[in-house]
Amino acid sequence: MQIKPSFPLAKYTALVFLCCSAFIFSTVSSVSAAAVRSGFNANSLPANDDGSTGVVPLGFSVDFFGTTYSSVYVNNNGNVTFNSSLSAYTPGPFGDVGQPIIAPFWADVDTRGSGSAIVRYGTGMVNSRNAFGVTWVNVGYFDSHFDKLNSFQLIIIDRSDRSTGSFDVEFNYDSVIWETGDASGGTTGLGGFSARAGFSDGTVNDFELSGSGVNGGFLNSNSTTGLINNSRNSTVLGRYVFEFPLQARVTKVEYEQINGGTSPMDENPNTGSGRRIYPDKDTPTDGFDRRKIRVKAQYGLNSAGVRIYFRNFDLDDPSASSAPIDDETSPTGNDNRGDVDDMMNTKAGLLTIPNPNPNDCQPFTGGVSCLTDTNGVATVDFTTTKQPGDNFTVVASANQTYLTELMIAIDGINLKDSNNVQTPVTISSSNNACATSSVRACRADMLTVWRRLHIEVDSMSNAINNNVSGNFPTDKKVGQGNPILQLDANSSLQTNRFENGRLFTDGKSYQIRENTSNTIKIFNNQGVFQISQDQPYTIYDDDDFNSNDGTGLRPLIGDEGEDILPLERDFLKDSDIFPTDLTTTDSNALAPAYIRPKYSLTGSGSETVFLANIAADTGQAIRAAFQFFNVDTEDSTNFWTAYLLSGYQYTVDTDSDPITEAVELQVGVTDAQNGQGSIVFFESLNPRECFVGGVGCDIHATKVHEIGHLLNADHGEGGLMDSLSINFSATSLTAIRSVTHP
Repeated sequence: MQIKPSFPLAKYTALVFLCCSAFIFSTVSSVSAAAVRSGFNANSLPANDDGSTGVVPLGFSVDFFGTTYSSVYVNNNGNVTFNSSLSAYTPGPFGDVGQPIIAPFWADVDTRGSGSAIVRYGTGMVNSRNAFGVTWVNVGYFDSHFDKLNSFQLIIIDRSDRSTGSFDVEFNYDSVIWETGDASGGTTGLGGFSARAGFSDGTVNDFELSGSGVNGGFLNSNSTTGLINNSRNSTVLGRYVFEFPLQARVTKVEYEQINGGTSPMDENPNTGSGRRIYPDKDTPTDGFDRRKIRVKAQYGLNSAGVRIYFRNFDLDDPSASSAPIDDETSPTGNDNRGDVDDMMNTKAGLLTIPNPNPNDCQPFTGGVSCLTDTNGVATVDFTTTKQPGDNFTVVASANQTYLTELMIAIDGINLKDSNNVQTPVTISSSNNACATSSVRACRADMLTVWRRLHIEVDSMSNAINNNVSGNFPTDKKVGQGNPILQLDANSSLQTNRFENGRLFTDGKSYQIRENTSNTIKIFNNQGVFQISQDQPYTIYDDDDFNSNDGTGLRPLIGDEGEDILPLERDFLKDSDIFPTDLTTTDSNALAPAYIRPKYSLTGSGSETVFLANIAADTGQAIRAAFQFFNVDTEDSTNFWTAYLLSGYQYTVDTDSDPITEAVELQVGVTDAQNGQGSIVFFESLNPRECFVGGVGCDIHATKVHEIGHLLNADHGEGGLMDSLSINFSATSLTAIRSVTHP
């Protein structure tokens, strides 16, 4: 009995050269040949274990992955090599062999048993073309076992008729009933480190048949991947044909939406480019999980049944390289803010097995693998997070070992292998570096999450009753100048609320200089006049939100009857354009936070009850002014909803009436930080009353500022939240991108 080292053995070195005997043999009669071709038997390897020939001429030249060869080494263990002989008996990944190899059945073939035939090889013809073949018919396994015998063959066919160096390879199988030698962990030829079939250039390009390395995968009894039960590019079962030159690697990786909805995947307009996805719901009742997409990897051979391995990565944030958006403590990515369904370790998204699973997708440590379909495409499902600005990529390879060593490069955007070779990227079908690269893996372009913010925009109804009426309590002769008039005994006015307002009585109007709780001081230059007891009066303050009163065409009467219009969409357009200053109104201040405003909500455009002032400085009082039709989704993480109301003034002590309140002026308000909705006060933003610095008196900047509060941005963060510019600061953008719902 021969003693071999304990398995597994990765001994890819040249060993014994056996002499060759030249004689003709007939196929063993116990094998009913179906795929194995006759002939190719002029030479043979004597009975041996782990032996090889010396250099054997093919009789023609072949271009094998860019290198021209005209000879091979025939190895007893089910393969031929091009640079040197190979004695390794325990199969491993073809890319790790270290030299070019073609192997119809790499396993521990042992032809020393008395019931085993020997390996034969030679030249011949296939379809009138020169060919070279190696035949393993009725061969046993280590240690000299012949209770089970396999029959298989390798044919290399000259196809220089196509182009110089072109050739075909046939793997032919008549019977496979053992898969492993004793020294490779097998028991009675089964289990352990099972046989592999495929080829490699020894570095980048490698290919294995489905079932390779899988216990029972190649056996006759396996109806799914058994070698005699399938074929490739042939109508003969057990025959697998490969045309060379070819690319035995992934040549394209692309995303495909399962349910595109109203905002399909498109180009990401922000820094870093790539693709953009909206993982949120189209409507509150949308039943589709729009986070989930498909990732498709094209195998260069267009072969069915090839296992492709997928991994996903959390790429570095390309929009910033400093705190607070990206503190670069981990420049190699891993900085996404979201996760998938609150699961641990899913910031890079989640690869999952499609349902149904027609291509035998399976999980492995760090990813998912799937077999290619009849077009050579492997498909896996991928679920993104939902936080705006999160970035991902998915990479695929036919070589699991190589894929596992990939890592994010120092730039945080690219991937690299252990030799610092960068992974090529599929940007589009017409811009695909993978198609011409020799790297063993291919990755999809960066995929970035954007969110939609659905804004319900309402307005208060026409201004009404923004005045105080009563009856003078006594008769009074009123002189010129600044007389003081006693008001109705029930009067209880806010001091100086009506300064610069108007008194209307007996068909005339007079300017009000100041007031107490029950008196007004007027300016009278119209001559002496008489007030009678119980004479009615109405007083208005100087409210004029649109500056069209007191011009002679319209008296200053508290905007009575005037319509408060819904807010325009300036700086919150459904757009990807960043604002630069107050002139760039056709822009979206939320675009740097990866958010697009939408305005299609049912109920938008309603008119609420006019309130000259909000009743109190409380969230409850603020919400009392709302008519929020879509309030049920205001805290949804899947369908972001916000409410925006055109209002008039905040509370009576913060509306700049009197002007001494200007320091407390509220031009907009939100019911709560990260709350339901906001009100923008048109009258308070009137230039006569608003003296806030920066952009604080711009109605559109105020609107965006309040939306910022709903998205958890706050005062003290600089930028728009402190009225310094129309843009959110980095601190505010970080808060907005981290919020789970408005």
